[in-house]
Formats: sequence, C-alpha cells, structure tokens
Amino acid sequence: MLKEKSISSPMAPEPCINLSLRKADRVINSVYNRHLAECGLSISQFSVMRALHYSGTCTSQLIQEILVLDQTTLSRNLKKLVGDGMVVMKEDKVDRRRKLLTLSAKGAIMFTAGEKQWNLAQDEMKNTLGNGITDQIIDLSNIIVEKYVTPT
Repeated sequence: MLKEKSISSPMAPEPCINLSLRKADRVINSVYNRHLAECGLSISQFSVMRALHYSGTCTSQLIQEILVLDQTTLSRNLKKLVGDGMVVMKEDKVDRRRKLLTLSAKGAIMFTAGEKQWNLAQDEMKNTLGNGITDQIIDLSNIIVEKYVTPT
C-alpha cells in the first residue's frame, strides 16, 4: 500500500493532514458500513439514530451540533430515515418554525439491531488497532473538534 510520507529532503512535500485523516476515515467507514449493512443501515444513518436515541426528542440543530454536521448533510440523512419511517419529524408546539425529531417505534427496533452490528464494528476496530491506538484516535478527534468547532 502506498503511504504518503515526508522524505528527508528540503524539497519533499509535507504530508497532508486532511488527506491522511480522510484516508483513515474511508477505511473506518467501510468497517462500520460492512457491519451495519447486515441490518440495512449505513454508518451515517446509524449515527443520526444513535444521537436521537441518546438525546430523545430534539431539534435538528442539536443533532447537527452533536454530530458536527451541516444542515444539508443532516437533511440528506434524515430524508431517508423519515421516508423509511424510522424517524418522526413534527412541528414544535411552542415554536412552530422548529421541527422536533424522534425515533419511531420502527426506528427504535432498527436502532437496537444496528447497535448490535455497531458493537461488532467497534470490536473489530479495537481488536485490529488495539485499545491504545483506539483511545488515541478518540482523543485526537475530540481535540480537533474542541479546537475548531465553535459552540453555538
């Protein structure tokens, strides 16, 4: 496998942080997607469902903050989840401009099935990388988000 690395020469290109993280992200996504495909979900869909499961009924803005997603990406993922009857979107009675999201009964069942597959993906990653590297990945991700994401 080709690796981007810095060659000890003043003219050598510096490794790209973004490219390095995107390559790792694609590999990690493929592991989770492979496992979640068993129950018909993608990691993107499962991530939204997981955020809803742990947040309860909430706004799309809260899900955007939790997952560090833009509105367009969240809307694309919600469209399929709502269309498949896994997420219910309803008007907020206090503020009619806001939409509230919640997992439907079908969504809760699918989340449980997905969580089993997600755990298999987690275990695969931990077994392949080891707990030390797994912890470093999570720590690094948290540091990057803390440094660059402005709380709303």
